[in-house]
Amino acid sequence: MSHIHVLLRCSAAVFFGDRVLLVRRREHDDWVLPGGTPRPGEDFHACVRRELREETDMLIDPGSCALIVETVRPYAERLVDVVFRSPGRPAGQPRFREDGLRPDLVPVAELHRLDLHPPIAAQLAELHADREPAPPRYLRNDRAPA
Repeated sequence: MSHIHVLLRCSAAVFFGDRVLLVRRREHDDWVLPGGTPRPGEDFHACVRRELREETDMLIDPGSCALIVETVRPYAERLVDVVFRSPGRPAGQPRFREDGLRPDLVPVAELHRLDLHPPIAAQLAELHADREPAPPRYLRNDRAPA
């Protein structure tokens, strides 16, 4: 019997006008929403707030859950990313705080060109276009084994 490891990540979609806050990971040469893994005793909302501060040096209200994205790799780990949507349009600029992670404001129209993980460019564009919060959506992303 094989064991499947489940990795949990909590992240936030934060929009600044027509741009979204992303973090470029140097080690993987890709882009992710700011976020990370909850610490023991930490709820998802608190995790996202902490990760936003650590990765961008900004105090941002994570808002409410917008997406649950499950990435499945057969015979390997499974990643569940709980994505919150910040209700405001924050002022200020993100600043570099963690080695290997560079926060940046990326035009929503350019998301489809990025190596974004998980690949949720279309869903982020929809979140940006929606002015009213909607119930969370579940997405499944199947990946071939590495």
